[in-house]
Amino acid sequence: MVPLIRSLRSQSAPLAMGRMFILCFLLLEVIIQGLWVAYCSDRAMNFVQDLGKPMAYGLGFLCCQVPLAMVARSETPGSLYHVARSVIPMGLFPAFVLNPRWLLMYQWILSGFYR
Repeated sequence: MVPLIRSLRSQSAPLAMGRMFILCFLLLEVIIQGLWVAYCSDRAMNFVQDLGKPMAYGLGFLCCQVPLAMVARSETPGSLYHVARSVIPMGLFPAFVLNPRWLLMYQWILSGFYR
């Protein structure tokens, strides 16, 4: 997790609106990690013609999930928050591959990688 988000989240817990801030941080983290997933699934879909579906999607899945798993393991387990911030981005790879229209959410930033 980004250290700034971790420190902000720890400071917001005692606030009256602390739960709302925590939900905002959860959404922010899922969006940031989802960007990585969107990039990996987009690259995997681009290599389908060269490698074939099983190889392209298999390698894309591994390249996507291993860093996300390393981030998830670096956190101390404990709450539903930690589970949700790890599981939601991990589940986005098959969602993006099976329904590429969902990548439109990240298309504005993915187009910057292919200039």
